[in-house]
Amino acid sequence: VNNDCLAVLGIAMIVYAWLLGMKDNWTLRAALLLVAGIAICGLSYYNSYAWVLFSVFFFILSYFKQNPRNYSGFVKLASLMIVLTLLLIGYSFVRHLVLYDDLLGFETSHKYGELYAVDGMRPSQRLSLNERGVGLMDMLFGPGYRWVRITAMSYVGLFGYMEFGCPEIIYGIFMLFFAIGALGFGFKLLMKLIKRQKISYHCALLYACMICCAVVTVALSIYNSFNTDFQPQGRYCYPALITLALIFAKGFEALIGLLKKDENRRILVAIVCTVLATASLMAFDSVYVVSIM
Repeated sequence: VNNDCLAVLGIAMIVYAWLLGMKDNWTLRAALLLVAGIAICGLSYYNSYAWVLFSVFFFILSYFKQNPRNYSGFVKLASLMIVLTLLLIGYSFVRHLVLYDDLLGFETSHKYGELYAVDGMRPSQRLSLNERGVGLMDMLFGPGYRWVRITAMSYVGLFGYMEFGCPEIIYGIFMLFFAIGALGFGFKLLMKLIKRQKISYHCALLYACMICCAVVTVALSIYNSFNTDFQPQGRYCYPALITLALIFAKGFEALIGLLKKDENRRILVAIVCTVLATASLMAFDSVYVVSIM
């Protein structure tokens, strides 16, 4: 059972907690929600751990921006969050140590892979691409590997054991959607610079932390494929989903905002949503349903 959906859930809760902390000055509600999101990430996938790390940075920098030199209040709230987080997830890691003497389970996974994997698939029998002398750029873009292309395709949808792909037009629609959203976000930033509009401290902190988390997520997937097990699966990059969703939404907001009439904006939004919904239904009907039959 893959835990990617739980990781995305925990990340969504973390980002919502960040926003509440920015808005309400880190009330108990925001703190408890952040603890819950961190606990879910901590018990799901290690590729979501960047969000746990940057939650620490975000909380500290945000708290003291709003409450300068309020060290006693910070210690009380931070202590409560740490204790609750350890209560929610500590048992799992203690159990790992007691039963396997392995905090994160990596050594145990390697050990039982050697014991029970079929011949030819044991960890000791599989050389990583790095050990085989394959270059990083060859892995990312070269024929036979094409990590970037396959990961991007499976981020949208590759079904079965990544053997049932969507029609090329579906990938094209989603990639065009992503590209327009990213360009719109870049346009929004450029306009702010040209107009010399001030970006608030918390807004800059929010985007910086989210983008760093997304970059770390993708970097971890690349590192694992290059040094451990070549698996260009888009699901390993799903912890970047919330970051991408916000960036693309802001990008489309900026571009649609260029239209003067509200009626034209509504029409364009309806067209975009209809195209994406149709592409999703096409993938479900022509690929997913076929792959499970």
